[in-house]
Amino acid sequence: MMASATFNSSLWRLIKIALLAIHGVIGFLYIQHFHTSLSSNEYEHVNGVTRIVIPDAFLYKDIIDVDNVFVSIGLSGVKNTIGPSLLWVLADFNWYIVFCMNLVFLLLIVYYMERLAEQYGIRKSNAQYAVIATLLMPVISYYSIGALKELPTTFMLLGFIYYTNASRFRLATIFVITLFLFRYQLLVVLLLFFLGLQFGKNQLKFTMTLLMALSAIFPILIFFDLTSSSTTQLYRDEYGVAGSLGGIVEVIRNEIFIVSAAAVIVRVFQSLFEPFISLLGTASFYEDGSFSVFTFSHVISLVIMVPYIVNFAKRFVASFDKRSPPSLMTQKIYSLLLILLFTVGGFSFIHHRYLVPIFPLLIIASLIPRAKFTEASSSLVRIRSVSV
Repeated sequence: MMASATFNSSLWRLIKIALLAIHGVIGFLYIQHFHTSLSSNEYEHVNGVTRIVIPDAFLYKDIIDVDNVFVSIGLSGVKNTIGPSLLWVLADFNWYIVFCMNLVFLLLIVYYMERLAEQYGIRKSNAQYAVIATLLMPVISYYSIGALKELPTTFMLLGFIYYTNASRFRLATIFVITLFLFRYQLLVVLLLFFLGLQFGKNQLKFTMTLLMALSAIFPILIFFDLTSSSTTQLYRDEYGVAGSLGGIVEVIRNEIFIVSAAAVIVRVFQSLFEPFISLLGTASFYEDGSFSVFTFSHVISLVIMVPYIVNFAKRFVASFDKRSPPSLMTQKIYSLLLILLFTVGGFSFIHHRYLVPIFPLLIIASLIPRAKFTEASSSLVRIRSVSV
């Protein structure tokens, strides 16, 4: 997990340019190869390949009336369409221009990953390999095709926590407002995050307690329709809700108080590792005889993420050590990640892909060194600095 070799500034700049260039070339060739199908809103079973793009890319484009852009978007009845649809308008509905916009988002993702790594005192070598790991994830390329939510949301979450750490709240607010254009449900996430901030040194403990309490009364959230539970059907099979493990978990989560908390935690793990779970059932990247770009991208990306997820889990457990409580900056990023994991993965689970935007944030959180991770060691560092 800990990288030892550090690239010097010039070489590191060349590596980033090379990786971004490879990403760009692959993307342009991909669009060129499938351009006829993309222009015809076809995404399944195209010349032996299926799920060549997320169908939402077509939806966000097709709802737009060029003569009444804002009215057509507002009255479409489609959730989270404002940001992606406006990107299509700005790109004049051109797949190549949208891809270039996504390249800009990717550049910004890299920029804020490096800035966050500096804030958290992460070793330069670890930060460099974290960026490489992110740029090598197939999902990054996959969600660059068409105007979608994933890359913009990833960039905005990184920027939001960076400016919150820096106490530059005006800029953080701009990121919050823009984030709502792409996924308005994250308003709940940020409200819970800001609520936790009021507890200072106990933010992480409060956040965990609050999330467990909400999980324990989840049937009430269902009753008042405060979640998207009606759409959580991925683990249901043809025999109905009770015919699959995921269905059983869903029934417990939705109907049994207190025990629902355990079901929410199980759902978080199901959401996070869903590509592996699905692959166990099919043992193949093929769907009905066609190679699934969607399945391949998510499985390989999750393989890359596993070491960081494991390290994040270890750090989270270590945060409960009363002898060395987590620092305030550590609590911020860990609280935000916990809220995202619970609300997106446990409360309103629809697809694993909705967790993709947290991957770079989770990578950074998993790499925070002990000198920055704990309050005790951070204080020790400050004392040593003063004495010198």
